[in-house]
Parts: sequence; C-alpha cells; structure tokens
Amino acid sequence: MRTAPIETEFTAAVERWTKEFRADKEVLTGEPIATARKHFSETFLHALSSTALSDNEQLPGLFTDWWVTNQEELNRLRSPDNSTNSPAAKKYEDLYDRIDADLLARAKKLVAQERNRLVNMYVAWGDRYNTSLEELEIRRAETSSRLIRHLRNLGYSSEPNR
Repeated sequence: MRTAPIETEFTAAVERWTKEFRADKEVLTGEPIATARKHFSETFLHALSSTALSDNEQLPGLFTDWWVTNQEELNRLRSPDNSTNSPAAKKYEDLYDRIDADLLARAKKLVAQERNRLVNMYVAWGDRYNTSLEELEIRRAETSSRLIRHLRNLGYSSEPNR
C-alpha cells in the first residue's frame, strides 16, 4: 500500500521526537516524574502539532496512552546511571528502543485509523450520493417532459429549443 506524504511526515515527526526524548535524559533523570511528563508532553505536542494528520485532541491521547503503558520502563530510565558512559548503557538503549518502537506502532495505528475513517466517510458519501449517469439521464428526461407539459398548459404549443 502506498503511504500518503502527510502520513510519512507524521511518523517521521514521531521518530524525530523519540530522538529528542533520548537526548533529553537530564529531564527524565533529574526532574520529578510529573515535571518530566509535562515537559515531554509539551515537546511531543509541539513536535507533532504541525503535521495536521489528526486533530489536536488525538495527540495528547496518543502521548498519554504511550506514557502510561510504558510507565515501568520510564521509571527504570529515571535511574541515575542512565548515561552513555554507564556500564548499563546497553540495557538503557534496549529500553529506549522498546518504548520508541511502541510509540511508533501507536502512531502508525493512529495513521491507519485516520485513513480508515476517511475511507469510510468517502464510501458513505458514495452510497448517499451515488447516482449513475443513466439515472441522471432518466431524471433529466422526466423533468424535461414535465416542463414541456407545464409550458403547454401555459399556452405554448412548441417544444423548447435545445
């Protein structure tokens, strides 16, 4: 399946944000969890608000769902030895990889839901306004006949020019 540029832009914005999230370890490890969550939520919303894939109400939901689901891993990442020089650096990179992949999967799911919502809307419009050319021609002929009858009733005896 081909992906629309706006969908690619949205998932790329999520990937860029995960890189920023990884680089901002000081906030995750040095701030109270509520402050860290607020900071990351704001940076997430700022990074993705311009993508226009979804309405702005879905973005906080996406972030919150991801944060709550990965709370245990995020708490592990808050450890003071979460640095690139730490002997446990590989363990932390694996945690980052896991939660990044989870966020990207959630973002792709949101993209698919938005795409399906649009497809369903177009299908519904098609069902509602589906009129074949043959049906339009029949309606035109019926309307033309009524107009001719009406004109005859008004005293015009000839058919209108076409």
